[in-house]
Amino acid sequence: MLNKQRFDYLPRAIYEVFDELDIRKGHLANVVIEPNIALYLPMVTYVYVSKTEPRLAKRLKIGLEKLLVSGELKTILDKYYQEDIKRADLKNRTIIEIPNPNFTDKAVLKENLYWYKNYL
Repeated sequence: MLNKQRFDYLPRAIYEVFDELDIRKGHLANVVIEPNIALYLPMVTYVYVSKTEPRLAKRLKIGLEKLLVSGELKTILDKYYQEDIKRADLKNRTIIEIPNPNFTDKAVLKENLYWYKNYL
C-alpha cells in the first residue's frame, strides 16, 4: 500500500524498519526510511501469565527487575538491537514525541529505569 502511494508513511519501530525494508527492497522501489525525523510513541511489552500461576508471575517480575537493575537486561537488548539503534542515528534526527492514548499507566511512564531511551 505504501509502495502504491495509497498512504504517505507507515511508522515502524527501530527494530522493525531496517529488516523489513531490506527484505523487501526489490519490491519497494518507491519506499525509503525518512532520514531526518523519528516518531517517539511510548510502548511497553508485557509478559502475560495464567492467573493460576501467581508464583510464576512473581518470579518473572523479580527476575526481570534484577536484570534491569544490574544492567544485564540492557546488555541483552544491546545484543539484539544496538545495530538498529546505531543505524537509526537518532542523535541527528528531530524526534517528535507522540503521547500514546492507549497507554494509561502513567506511573510506568515516569519510571526512567524502564525506558530504553534513557540508555541511549
